[in-house]
This record gives sequence, C-alpha cells and structure tokens, in this order.
Amino acid sequence: MNVAINDTLSVIERVQQHSSLNGWVITFILIIIPIVYEIIKSNLSSIKLIYGFVLNLPLIKSLNKSEGVFLMNQSQQQKNWITIKKEYLKKNFQTIEINYKKLLKSNGLISEINLRKIFKKHITKVKKIERKLLRINNLSYCGFPHVPLGFFDGNNLRKVNNISHINYFENPPCSEQGFFELKHIYNDPVKIESSDLEGINIVNEVILKVEQSYKIQDKDVKQINSELQILKFSNIEIKPWGITNYAQLDSFKNQFRNYLILLKEIGIKKIHLVATTPTPLSFALGSAIEHHFPEIIVYNYCNGVFDWSISIQKKEISYHNLK
Repeated sequence: MNVAINDTLSVIERVQQHSSLNGWVITFILIIIPIVYEIIKSNLSSIKLIYGFVLNLPLIKSLNKSEGVFLMNQSQQQKNWITIKKEYLKKNFQTIEINYKKLLKSNGLISEINLRKIFKKHITKVKKIERKLLRINNLSYCGFPHVPLGFFDGNNLRKVNNISHINYFENPPCSEQGFFELKHIYNDPVKIESSDLEGINIVNEVILKVEQSYKIQDKDVKQINSELQILKFSNIEIKPWGITNYAQLDSFKNQFRNYLILLKEIGIKKIHLVATTPTPLSFALGSAIEHHFPEIIVYNYCNGVFDWSISIQKKEISYHNLK
C-alpha cells in the first residue's frame, strides 16, 4: 500500500500545479483509489459471500449465469448447512433447498394426502433444476433425503456431467462433523456380496436388499410381500459413513448396475428395492437405473414400516398400510 500511496502523491504534486476544479477532483479520486483497493483486498472473502448472496436473490438468479447448482435435499432430516452453503455461495453456485418438514408427522411418518403433495412438488422442483442444469451442467448434491427421493433425484439428474457429492459425517466415529465432499480418491473399490442367481426359481418379481449403512432383516422386508424371494446386494463392510470417496461410490454403482442387468437377463420384471444407503450412494444408484431395466420400486422405511414407495422409471408414488 505504501508504494501505491507514494505513486499517488507524486501524481498529486503534478496535478496541483493546475488550480482548476478538475485538478482537485482528480486529486480526490487518486487519493481514494488506493484506499478502496486495500479495503477490498482485506475483505475479499466477505465480499465474495455478499456477492454470492446477491446472485441467489430470485430476480438476479433469473438473469445471472451461475457456475453451478448446489442442491440441498433435506426432505427426511434437517441439519445446519450454513457453513457449506456459504462455501458454495462464494463459488457463485445457485443454492436450492428442498425441505418438507411441515408436511411430516412428529414421528417421521406421512399421511397419504401429504405424501402426494410432497411428490407433486418434488417433481416440479426437479424439472426446474433439470432445465437449469441444461445450461450450467454442474451439480453439487447434499442433504438427508428419504431414500426413494434420493434414488429419484439421481435417476432424473443422471445426465449432468459434473456432479460432486457431499455427505454428512458424525464425530465420532469420523474425525470431523459436518457436511464434506467425498474424497477424490480413485483406486479404492468396494467388495460386494450378492445373492447367487444361478439355480434360483425364475419369477417375475423379487425383493432386493441393498445394504451399506445397516443390515436389513428378512423378517422386516417380508411385510412387503411374504411370498417373494429375497435377494441381497451388500457391501462386505456394512457400516455408517462407509462411503468416503469417489472410488467407492463409482465401484458400488457399477457393480449394482451390472447386477440389475443380470436380473433382467434371467427374466425379472419388477424389483422391490429396500436400502440403507447414505445420500451420495442413493443418488448414484438411482443414476444407474435405465428405463429398459426391470421396474424398480424403492421403498421408504420409517419406524418399522415400509410406508411408501416410488416406481423410479414410471415416476409413480404409492402409499402402503403395511405392518
């Protein structure tokens, strides 16, 4: 700053040789410029945050081309996301929050009327986000969605080329607590244990358990249909916060997709899917589902009940009174 001021003073001396009003105006401007420069430089982080906030005002959003979309889906559970939101505001991302807390009961269950309201709203929001991403093609996905909605989002936004996944980690057992992006590690495959399909009775429908965070008991899923065969597709190391990097995410997704292809080849027409998957994995597995695969119906589990489900390809929601 001293150099800038010294340069300015030398210019001022020359300007002051002229006693005109214009000379004094120029003098004032030359004094102000280095001061304003230093203020901006020392407060750059705050200015970026304010800039990001302004860009997210509804009117400005419609006019401005952002660097990406930061989608926070907290349909199931709410966590403080101010810190991660600020980070993406500084990156010039549009931030969008999905939150249906007011339509849920205190125990997490949903009435059929509110469920249909939620799904109708959700389809509208996802379509708007799809249109935004046609121009931007850069998505960061985060939050605590219901598992069926996580699969649904992944399936509908799967054409986006640049997707970053952010998960919530608890301390303990994790070293830190909060929302963090998965690590950029690309050589850490997941070992999957799946039901052997050789010699099984070929039927039109099966139940598929996808286990990552917790084990799923057969006796629980039989409430969906006690006569259907139960298959499993599980990480050998079942534990919460077990997906920490992109290698694990892609490995799980690719093996899941290949398993669905095998199910199609042996004649399966419909899969009732139950899963204990963290947010990034729900989204990734949803993106692996193709229209020509067997119909995949993803179930929500709450308080011992599979209370509702979404048919991913048909984009249809069903309410269940199962117990």
